[in-house]
Amino acid sequence: MVLKQKIGARAAGIPAGLALGLLVSGIVTLGGAAVVAKLIESEKIGENGVGYGAMIVLVIASAMGAWTAEGRIQRMRLQVCLLSGLSYFLVLLSSAALFFGGQYSGMGATAMAILAGSAGVALLSMRPQKNRIRHGRKKAYR
Repeated sequence: MVLKQKIGARAAGIPAGLALGLLVSGIVTLGGAAVVAKLIESEKIGENGVGYGAMIVLVIASAMGAWTAEGRIQRMRLQVCLLSGLSYFLVLLSSAALFFGGQYSGMGATAMAILAGSAGVALLSMRPQKNRIRHGRKKAYR
């Protein structure tokens, strides 16, 4: 006899969840860079604030990507968050090699910002889950 199992639509595979988290990180990075550029153009922040804006964008982008990946995969939360941050760093590293001719200036600070964002989400996901409250009565078995 064949056992039928329900296929849940909630959880995804690890590669699919990491790819979705990487996509979210990329979109947030591009959007954050556009916001920082607009702030510099309108002279709300000076040109020397580019580094601070970039670090804030990197932390937020890595946190959003890790949060998306761990929410989509729903297991091995710590490992998924750190893998999401690592994959985001590798994509940024390869894009620097592709577009900027391999000038790896500031990669240590970039790695620390990405680690801070993804590790923050990983630490928040390690909190104990709240127990659900059962409403109603238990059925008595005789």
